[in-house]
Amino acid sequence: MSKWYGISHEGDMYCLGKCKNVQEANEVADDMGIDIISLIPQEQAETWAKFIFETIHEKEEEDE
Repeated sequence: MSKWYGISHEGDMYCLGKCKNVQEANEVADDMGIDIISLIPQEQAETWAKFIFETIHEKEEEDE
């Protein structure tokens, strides 16, 4: 059982807690009222967080 994270349409990342699989993580997100576009297991969360941060940072530099 891994800890799962969800990414919302707004780009926010939520910890969904320990879930057995994608289906259970989806159910937790639904119970929390979060519209998830992507589910990420803990093993991949750090890589995703870095990617999201770098993408936002690059976008902010372009906007300046």
